[in-house]
This record gives sequence, C-alpha cells and structure tokens, in this order.
Amino acid sequence: MKPIPQSSTKFPLEYRRCPCAWLAIPLMSGILVGENAGDLKIIGFYTLLTIIALGLARIPRRFILLVVGIGLFGWINHQWHTGIFSENDLRLLIGNQPQIGTIQGTIRSLPTSRATQTENGTRFRSQLILDVSRIRSAHRWQAAEGQVLVRVSKDLLPNLFQGLEATASGAIKHPDTPKVPGTFNYRRHLRFQGIYYELQLNDWSTFNVHPAHSLEKPIPARFQDWARNTLTIGQPENHQATRLIWAMVLGWRTWLTGEVREPFMQSGTLHVFAISGLHIAMVAGMMTILARCLGVPRRMAGFLIIPSLWLYTAATGSPASAIRASTVSSVLLLGWILGRPPDTMNSLGAAVILLLAFEPLQLFQPGFQLSFTVVLVLSLVYPRLSCLYQLLFPDQALVSSQSTTPLRRFGLRCGHKMWSALSVSASAWLGSLPLVALYFNLWTPISLLANLALVPMAGITMASSFMALLTAPLFPSLASIGNSSAWFWMCGMIWISENTSRIPWAYFEVPGPSLSICFLYYISLGTWAIATTIRIKAIVIGVSIILAVGLIGIDLRKRGQQTTVTFLPIPNGDAIFIDAPGSRHDWMIDGGPVWCASRFLDPFLVKQPMTARFQNHLLTHGDKQHIEILGSFIEQNPPHRIVISPMKFRSNFYRRSIETFQTEGHQVESLAAPQKIGPWEILYPHPHTNPSPADDAAIVLLGEFNGIKLLLLSDLNRAVQKEILNDHPTLEVDLISLNLPNDLEPPNRYVLSQLNPQAIIVTGSDSSKGNRWVGTLRESFFSVQTKLFFTGTDGTVTLTIDHSGVQVTTMSGTQHELRNRSH
Repeated sequence: MKPIPQSSTKFPLEYRRCPCAWLAIPLMSGILVGENAGDLKIIGFYTLLTIIALGLARIPRRFILLVVGIGLFGWINHQWHTGIFSENDLRLLIGNQPQIGTIQGTIRSLPTSRATQTENGTRFRSQLILDVSRIRSAHRWQAAEGQVLVRVSKDLLPNLFQGLEATASGAIKHPDTPKVPGTFNYRRHLRFQGIYYELQLNDWSTFNVHPAHSLEKPIPARFQDWARNTLTIGQPENHQATRLIWAMVLGWRTWLTGEVREPFMQSGTLHVFAISGLHIAMVAGMMTILARCLGVPRRMAGFLIIPSLWLYTAATGSPASAIRASTVSSVLLLGWILGRPPDTMNSLGAAVILLLAFEPLQLFQPGFQLSFTVVLVLSLVYPRLSCLYQLLFPDQALVSSQSTTPLRRFGLRCGHKMWSALSVSASAWLGSLPLVALYFNLWTPISLLANLALVPMAGITMASSFMALLTAPLFPSLASIGNSSAWFWMCGMIWISENTSRIPWAYFEVPGPSLSICFLYYISLGTWAIATTIRIKAIVIGVSIILAVGLIGIDLRKRGQQTTVTFLPIPNGDAIFIDAPGSRHDWMIDGGPVWCASRFLDPFLVKQPMTARFQNHLLTHGDKQHIEILGSFIEQNPPHRIVISPMKFRSNFYRRSIETFQTEGHQVESLAAPQKIGPWEILYPHPHTNPSPADDAAIVLLGEFNGIKLLLLSDLNRAVQKEILNDHPTLEVDLISLNLPNDLEPPNRYVLSQLNPQAIIVTGSDSSKGNRWVGTLRESFFSVQTKLFFTGTDGTVTLTIDHSGVQVTTMSGTQHELRNRSH
C-alpha cells in the first residue's frame, strides 16, 4: 500500500515556496534590535519571534548561518545609518542646545511648499533639505556632515531646485517634540529620515543660493513645471479639482490643505493622492498595452516597463511611497523576464530586503508599514474572501453557459466582478485597520464602500491625465479633452468623499490600540488566512477572541488601580484632566480659551481610553480664558455636572455661560470650603471670602489618590497662599500644581517650603516672561528633593498614581518616579 501523501499537512508558506519573505524577517529583527539596543526584554521578544517564525518555515539547517548573518547585517546596517562615525558630525558640533550659526550645503531633493487657509488669507510654508558640508559658528567655518531641514514661512522662491549650493543663517536646533499626546511627532519622523536638526526662517532674506551658471534646472523640476501647465489646458488653474489632479498625478501637494484632506481621510480614501501602487500599476498597465501593440513578447516587456516606472518615479520627485511601489513592481516584472512563476509573497520579501538594505530606517515609517502590510494581507486574505463567492452562491458556479440567457450570464459576471472588487476593498481595509487607528486615530468603515467607487475613478483620472501629458506636444486639443475628463472625474471624487464622510457612523475617532493588540490582530488574521480547514479557522478565531479579551481585561484592571492626572500646556488658563477608577470620578478642571480646542484638547481626548468620561467639570475661575472651551466641549454630550465658585464674578461671559448651562439641563452647583467632591476637598474660598480682585477667589483643591496628596493652587497670589497655609498649618503634600500668575508675582517660597512637595508642576505660557518666572522658582526653591516641571517647555505633564507612588512623564521625554510617603 502506498503511503498517504503528507503535502496537505505541510505549512502552506514554508521556506522553499517563498524564501525571500522568510529571510526578510531576521533582517527586520536585526534592525529592531538595533533601535532598541538598551531594552533586553524587547530584544528577547524579537529574537524569540524570529526563531518561532523561521521554525514554522522549516528552514534547512544549512541555512542557519545565512539567517544569523542577515540578522547581524540588519543590526550593523542600522548602526551605520544612525551612529556617529565622524568628528564632523552635526550631532557633535551642535549638540542638544540651539545654536545661532550659518550652514552651507547642497539642496538634496525638490523643495516643497504647503498652503494653509487662515482668517487673514493664505499662508505658505516651504521646506527643503540641505546636505551640510560646512558650518560657521563663533566666526569660524569648519567642515560638517549631516542633513538639516530648512523651513521658511513663505512660498517657494522661483528656480529653487535640488543640486544647488546654498547657505542659510539662523537658529539651528532639534525639531520640536509634540506638546500634547496624539499630535504628530515631527522629531521622530525626521529622525527616521536621518535628519536631526532644523533651521526655521521667517523669510528668505538669510537664505542665499550660490551662483551656478553651469548648473541647469534638473529634468524632474522642469517636468513638474511643464506637466502642471499641461494639465491645466482648458481647465481653471485655481480650482480645487485641478490642484488635486496635480497632487494625484505629480505628487505636488502645495494645495492639499487640511480642509481638503479631511473628507478623504474620514472616508478612508486619502491614499489615492500618494504616488504609490495605484499610480505605478497605471503606468505599468499603459506600458503593457503599448508593448502588446508593438508586438513585444510578454517576457521582454519588462525591459520596457521597468525603466518607465523609475522614470515616472524620478519625474514626481522620487517620494518614498513611489520608490516602494516601483521596487515591488520591478521585482515582479523581473520574474517575467527570468520566466519565473509569479509569487507575491516572495516578491514582497525581496522588495523589503532591497529597501531596508539601503534605508533601514524606513522600517519605522508609517508609510512603509502600511504599504507592505496591506499588500501582505491582500495576498493572504483576498483569495479566501474571493472563494466565499462559491460558498455563498454554489448554484451559480454549476450553471452551464448554454442553459442561461445572455442577460443572466451578464448578471452573473457582474456579480462576480462586484464580489471580487469588494473582496479587494475588504482585504485592504482589514490590512490597514490597526495601523490607521494607531497613527491617525481613525476607524473608517465607510471606506469599504467609498473605495469601490473612488479607486476606479482615480484610475480613470490618472489615465485621462496621462493621455493629456502624452498627446500635448503634438495634439493640444486631445490634451484638453483628457484634462476635461480628468477634471470631471476628480470633481466626482470630491463629491463622493465629502458626502460619504457625512453619513452617520461613516468614521469614528478612536484611541490607538496597543502594540500587543496590533500584534495579536495580524497574527490571528494571517493564521486564519493560511488555515486549510474550517475547524482550524474557527479555533483561530476563538483563541484570538479569548486572548484579546484577556489583554483588554489586564489593561482595564491596571487602569482600575491607578489614577492619571494630565496637565495640558494651555498658554492661558488651565486644562487639567483626572482619570480616576470609575467614570464618576473623572474630572475636567477649567479648559482654557476656545482656540485651544483643535491644538490641544481634541488630540488629547482622541487618545483617551473608552473608559475615560469627563462629565464632571470644575471651574476654578470666573473669566473667559479659563472656561470658554467648556461650552464647545459639552455642546453635544449628555448632561454634565459643573462645579463653580460661590464668589460673584464680574465677567459677563461667565454669567451668561452659567445661565446657558443651567438652561440646557446641566447640573450647576456652587461649592466652597470645607466641602468635598469625590476624592477632592475644597480648601479655598470660604463662603465668607470677599477677595479683591475676584481672580484671587480661585478654587483650591486637595486630592488624595492611593495615599498621594495633590494640591491644585492655581494662580493665587502670595497672600492668599499664606492664608491657606495658616488655615492648615500641618498640611504636607506630595505634588503641587501652580499656574503662572498674570502679574508674574514671584512665588511664595515660605508656603512652598512648608508644604514640602516632592514635585511642582507649573502650568501656563511658554513665553520668555514665563520662562524667567519658572527660572526664579527653580533658583529660589528647587532642590534635590523637589523636582520642577513646566508645561511651557516640557509639554503635557502626566502623573500616573498607583499604590507604589507616582510616575511623572512629560512630552519632552523626561520621566521621574516619586515614592509614596505613606508606606
């Protein structure tokens, strides 16, 4: 008897079928180890994950040394791109403190410009990258190595392109870190491009281009100018649709402003404006059709298509997304030329190896992660979803073409095509789901349907624009027809994105998932996709749900044992959020002026867990700059509890706001010392307090969480602070929050010393006067035992309080632990 073949029990993605895909894993692990060289736990996790993955792939033992060598190459390559190997490195010459100086270098790539619509008109911001060769500081020139991002608050100068020698003078410093959780970390983004410094200019007066008569404008820059002019033949140049065509076809994003981007982001279709797979596939398709028309064999067509892809990439400024798409396409086309059977997984792995060998830091860029993750999930999940059509409609597959009418056959073909398109859209959506939530805090279920319409329309727009570019030199009338077609379809895309984003529940702003949840999601999705039986798929789904519930439960249990206090860097007033165990104990204190909503409040709230519900509000002051934002915050929310001071404030805005809150059904109550609200005790003002001015009647709160005492002193003057201490002579606290006083009166050292805090958090403006006030406090009171944090320079300050003590974390990267004195 012949033995039963065992091929069906083999791992479907074993090493022999796609070796490049598996060899990319140790390369990525080596890069990750290099990035986290100081964390042994993370290194151990990456190493274990690599061993498990390669064990599943059944890599032959003779290749073990190859795997280890690739991992070491990844680590060494990361160190080579991030380490300091020259005494002229800018990181040694400049350091961490800003320096006034002049840099000289070569413009690295095409300069870019972005427009922003403001109340005062259109504002432009331009930027370019200089490959620095020399730097002058202290009246002395010296050689230098590195890159500096030059940012100018003006539109681009004409005839400014890559390759030009230029000098720029100003303050050279590290890019700013985000001030609030949830905002874009530009410093991290630039670091992963090898850029560690920026130079901010108000205008072009201190930026000088060296005369270069022999240097002609490069072909990509000239093509961009010609192509923009060509794509406007017969169309309004200043129309939104025309500018979006420039962005889609040429990667020219000057007018892709936040207002224009928003509906495409909310509908999950913004990817059509990145020079990526859709654009490269369009170029490849056109070249394939041309090759067939010329009678070129399929195997030889690659020699025509690959150069065309890279010419288009260079013409659009060589953005990273285009380079990634062209690399993947070139690897696939190389298989055509060599006569190899197509294998998406293997080609994807080869493209990853090639890209990370030249630029290992791309691994940490969101675009890289989204591109390859979506393609990977497409290759695994799409065949499974496509096969569901036969399971859902088994009778249609058995219908003979001779026994059906032409109309029925047409309907069956249309149904299959629609299911195939929906499967592609669903696979891409599933592949991008956790990463979009992690980086953009969005969940866009409407994108499943929106992409079904917008992707074909984008393809037609691209084809029409390419027709215009190809025919313009000889047949301008055909170019006008192509532009009219592209303009029509782009207007349709704008209309669809704006209307789909308005549909109820089209998108949700969600807090980003943890890395453990993302990892579990992709492992479960991949395992489900490669599982060979329904039973295994069901087991995978069940185990994944159990693990996800367990991880969420652990996180909720951890949050249920700690209190988080967040001080936002509001320039005027205060914005303090207390997320305590149980939603009834969550508090929002003040909030600041309304203009701070989009810049500070909204990004912070999006990042908060679903359990945080700030429906209790306390207004410490009776002026506009402290309470204005509250009106917009509670506008579309259920009834809130609002606690105010018993003092009579003269502010008309304050009185009108309180009357409005009461009219809208919110619970407004006036409390004074010594009353309590939840974990808080009011220390000031008393019912009989009659301060002058009224700002000296700000509510003072004392809260105790897990034995940690937190005192919110606001911006009270020295005399009132002393009065509070006289009323509570034995009071000692662990943490004090101060708000910068309007008159910048010096702090009361006596009161602060008697309170004996372990840390002081100062909130308020980051102006030079505010920095001097904090400097005075630091010099007069700051000691080894007491730490001082200032939201003006440190950004958001977060206190995580549990039974062991307090973890203080700032957006500038500072972390400090305070002990629990009660233990």
